[in-house]
Amino acid sequence: MTLAGRSKRRCAKAFCAVGKVSKRSGLGKMTQTIGELAERLAQRPTETASSTPALTQPWAGTTPVTLSDQELAELDTVARSPSCALQPVGRDEFGKIMLSMAAVLPKRNMDDATGSTMLAVYHRMIGHMPRQAIAYLAERAILTCKWFPTVAECHEILVGWNAPPDRRHRARKDIADEMQARLDRDMDALRAGTATQSQVNAWPERWRQIAITRGYLDANGTLRTFTSGDE
Repeated sequence: MTLAGRSKRRCAKAFCAVGKVSKRSGLGKMTQTIGELAERLAQRPTETASSTPALTQPWAGTTPVTLSDQELAELDTVARSPSCALQPVGRDEFGKIMLSMAAVLPKRNMDDATGSTMLAVYHRMIGHMPRQAIAYLAERAILTCKWFPTVAECHEILVGWNAPPDRRHRARKDIADEMQARLDRDMDALRAGTATQSQVNAWPERWRQIAITRGYLDANGTLRTFTSGDE
């Protein structure tokens, strides 16, 4: 057997001995649930619908498709959940991905003990990266490297990996856009004279203060009556 063949065989054997498949924890199930929710919400349409021209204010040319209160609550769940962030790759998964590289890329002077030690070192150096990054590393290394990459070479390859957008940021933006659309809609209703005092009383305090500042409500939060020349 050639040196390269022996090296790959020993490296693969060493990596296979690392870690056992762990059971999915409650946190893992929560992460999956939040992730599925985020993916479903990400599929919502992002088109815009024009506001009624007669009611459109200078700050509200178009408004996003209105979300239901349930969708807004689901977005809030995603936005507040830390489990939506990319987590460091698990030790078992890390070993499997590194094994895929070891099965293709030879490494000189490798035996079982050295392989186990090397995997521990690699995990300490790059194990903080998410699974997607380590998978990218393996793919690029197999395509571009003649030998199993050193830790320094792994870092060089990982520089080319771009993390996907954090789904929490999209959720927070969608919530902000929706709340702005609702505010614009309610200000339009005030301008058109279609808002009722009971509706105004149910608004967030900040919205009433905005309406007072814009002259749509009196200082005590009661509705004002506009004529055609008012604005």
